[in-house]
Amino acid sequence: MEIRIEQEELLLKSMEFKLFSGPVLTRIFNKTGVAGYEIGTLGSAGLLKYKDRFFVVTAKHVVTLDNELIPLSDIVIPYKYQGGTKGFWCNY
Repeated sequence: MEIRIEQEELLLKSMEFKLFSGPVLTRIFNKTGVAGYEIGTLGSAGLLKYKDRFFVVTAKHVVTLDNELIPLSDIVIPYKYQGGTKGFWCNY
């Protein structure tokens, strides 16, 4: 399901994003399929809450390898929950 945010609303949300993302910036990793190096570092991102859902906001070059977009199923985003670290995998 694709969600589009109109430009004017996105600009307003960007101001909120600056305040909100500071303490919740995260690293983005990818599954490499290489034994001993299963996770590779791609870059960083912020989280944006929009209509009770959270979205990862990053630059295109962060999710691109060799000029090709990394499949969403290979992207891993860690987050803290109840004192531990879990991984969120994009699976849609």
